[in-house]
Amino acid sequence: MSRKFGFYTREFSEFWNNRISETKETPVVITGIGFDPRSLHTAQILSHHSHKVKIVPIEFSVETDSNSDTDLEKAINKNRELASEYNN
Repeated sequence: MSRKFGFYTREFSEFWNNRISETKETPVVITGIGFDPRSLHTAQILSHHSHKVKIVPIEFSVETDSNSDTDLEKAINKNRELASEYNN
């Protein structure tokens, strides 16, 4: 198991594989607007164990006094794209 993000280990993968196998439920990865790429990596780890994982991006609006709205819009669009690609 790669330590790509520093905290993913074989134990992480085995723990969630066993946990999901016991419940027989579909895991859902809920991610905020920033879409931490570890969310996608987690879903990929679980998918590797033949678990269908659904990624749900939560979108919300914020008001700022700077030009960060442009960056936020880019992040929202990228999140939608990543979630859509994964979920299909």
